[in-house]
Order: sequence, then C-alpha cells, then structure tokens
Amino acid sequence: PITGKCRQVSRTVYGNRDDAEIALLKLRLEYASEPVSKPDITLEALVDLYLDSPKKNGEERSPYARHKERRRFERHVRPAFAGRQADSVSPQELTLFYDQLLKVPLSPATIKLVNALIGAAYERGLRRGLVSSNPTKLAERPSVTARKPTAPRIDTVLAHLDLLYEEDPELALLVLLASGLALRRSELLALRWEHVDLIDGSINICEGITNTPTVGQQTTGTKTGRLGWTIFPIGEHLMDELTKQHERLEKAAANLGVEIKPGSYVFSPAPLHQKAWYPDSVTKRVKRHMRAHPELPSFTLKDL
Repeated sequence: PITGKCRQVSRTVYGNRDDAEIALLKLRLEYASEPVSKPDITLEALVDLYLDSPKKNGEERSPYARHKERRRFERHVRPAFAGRQADSVSPQELTLFYDQLLKVPLSPATIKLVNALIGAAYERGLRRGLVSSNPTKLAERPSVTARKPTAPRIDTVLAHLDLLYEEDPELALLVLLASGLALRRSELLALRWEHVDLIDGSINICEGITNTPTVGQQTTGTKTGRLGWTIFPIGEHLMDELTKQHERLEKAAANLGVEIKPGSYVFSPAPLHQKAWYPDSVTKRVKRHMRAHPELPSFTLKDL
C-alpha cells in the first residue's frame, strides 16, 4: 500500500502436478484472510458501477438492459439493503432475504435473476478490490423448475386469424408471422420493408426494437441465428399477406401524394410507416382482441 508495488507470493514445488495443486491451495488458504484496505462501497453503488461498466467483450450495455436491471434492483433489493455497505452483507442475510421474496410472492425465476445481478456486481467488485468476498456464492436461493413451453392449437390460431383479417388486417399479419416463423416481438416490430424480398420470398431478421423510459425507441441486435441474424424463406400465404400490407402502404402514400421513404417499417402506427409500434402497444392490442372474443381460447405473442 505504501509503494504501490505488486507483491507476488510463490513456492517452488518438486513433485508432480497434484503436488503443485496442493501447494497452490495452501497458498490461497494462507493469504485469503490477509487484511486489505478496501473502500466502504455500498451495495447500491456496487450495482450501479456494474451496470454502468461495459460487458466482458467491451461492448456498452444497452440502455434498455440497464433500465431493466436497475428497475429490478430498486423494486426488490433496495428496500431491504438501502445504504448497506457491500462487505457487510452476509450469505445468511441473502438467504433469508430470498426466503422473504418467496413469500411476497416472487417467482423462483425472478429471484434467480435478482441473485444473478447481485452476484455479477460482487464479482466485478471482487476483481477490482472493492469488496473482499461474494456472498451470493454461499447464499441459498430457491431452485427453478423448467416448465414445458405451451403453444396454442393450430385451429385456435386459425380461428383468431379469420376474425383478425376482418377486424385488424395488420395485427392478423403480425400474428401470422409470429406463428409461422416464431419471431420475437422485438424482431416483428423492427421488421422493415428493406428486409423483405417480395420477389424471391424471404425475410431477413437482423434487428430488434426496444423502448426505454427517458431514452425512447432504439434499434438493437437479435438472438436469432448463430451470428445474430438469419434469412427465413416464406411460403405463398405469407407472401400474399405481406404483399397486401405493402399495397396498403402504397395506397396511403399515393393518397398523400408522396413516395414511400427508405427504412419504412412493415408494422407502424404512422401513415407512411416511418415509426415502429411500441412493444407494449402491440401486446395490449392483442389482449384487447382476446378479451373481445372470450368464446375462443386466448394466447399471447410469446405463446406463438
């Protein structure tokens, strides 16, 4: 601490690899409890530092990802550990805290995400000398049971599509794409006409849309394909419906006496499709349709 010079402890081992591993373990046990001067950083500040730092590959975290994780921390963790120094939080406290979250009730999957956020913040602080240990390593959290994905029956989807073609053709196309290609909501809303080949019959999935408070809409990457993009061939029925949607856009542009601008979206609330739908708006739109037809089994875009 005085000179700033790094100290490297070493041992010379005469033996095999197992002997060297044993010597290394003894060194770690011997020096693990060495007192080191550390700043009195709070748990909240530790999480903020983690969320504001780049990812391991050097890329900046998206505003949407930071907002989602901060909201999770402020909603579930901050009320219990406000102002607490990070090094004063014990594994036993976290275990009891997770037990309380179960009684809220909070799902085991959400508690797992909370623990992952806290653990990642501690791990970053540990590597940079801000904390002395990571209590999430020893804390007990509820196990998550993987549930079998549920999907609506084909006849249910077709029945809703028959209604949507009459009531809301644009939403019908969105449901058709979701059910036919299993696209995520963000990928559906980010789909632009330049990504659609109406001649060869293919769709290029390469973007997503997120909406972050105080930031607005942003284009993001996707998890589709091995490299974050892929090209799907589309059948004749999808081609016909996409062509009808493009013709509706052409008609709207002709009525306004303008041309369709580059970068226009397939799904949009704007007349010339220059703006994408907000993700929650589409979800609510689907829910309104389901509530209007209680005689049919309902489903969500995620189910599709």
